[in-house]
Amino acid sequence: MAVITDITPQKRDKNRVNIYLDGVFYCGLSLETVYNYHLKKDMDVSEKFLSEIELQSEKHNALDKAMTYISKTMKTKKQIKEYLFSKGYTTCVVNYCIDKMTEYNMIDDYEYCLQYVRAHKKRQGAMLIERDLRLKGIDFNLVSKAIDTEIKSQNDVVKNIAFKYMKNREISQENLAKLYKYVLSKGFSYEDASYAVSCVKGD
Repeated sequence: MAVITDITPQKRDKNRVNIYLDGVFYCGLSLETVYNYHLKKDMDVSEKFLSEIELQSEKHNALDKAMTYISKTMKTKKQIKEYLFSKGYTTCVVNYCIDKMTEYNMIDDYEYCLQYVRAHKKRQGAMLIERDLRLKGIDFNLVSKAIDTEIKSQNDVVKNIAFKYMKNREISQENLAKLYKYVLSKGFSYEDASYAVSCVKGD
C-alpha cells in the first residue's frame, strides 16, 4: 500500500490533476475520476488500483479528444491513431478509442473515400486520388471500390482541364507535349492525357 501525499492541479489542463504517492509523482488523472473514486490526500491506496483507474481515466480522456478531433471534418482511422499517439496515449488506449468509435459508427473509411473522391474528381485523376487515399492509410480495396463507384469517366474533366491549360497558348507541338505532361501530373492516365491533346487539336 502507498499513501496519496498530494493532489495538485495541472497547469496546462484545469480538468486534470497530478497524483503523488509517498511524495513522488505517480500519474495524472481527470478531476472526474478523482471525484468518482473519492481520492483524497492521506488516503491509503495500492498502485495496482491506481493503475487500473488511470487506464480508465486515460481511455475516457482520449475518447473525448478523439471525438473533438473529428467534430469538424471526417478523419480516417490512421489519422485518428496518429493524432492520439501524438498526444502521448498508449497503444492500449488508442485501440480502445478506435474500437469504440467504430462501434459508434464515428469512423468509416469507406464513407471517407466516397466523400474524398466526390470532392476531388473534377480536378484530379483517379490515380492521384488513389495515391492520396492510400497515404491516409486506407485499405486498397475500399479505395478502389470508392473510385469505381464515383468515377465512371473523366473525359469531360480532362477536356476542361486541357482547354483551360491551353488558354492563351499557341497550339504547338511543344505546348501539346507540356499539356500531356501536365495532365499526367494531375493523376490522370496516359489515355486521358492523349485524349486531352486530341481534344485541343480537334481530332
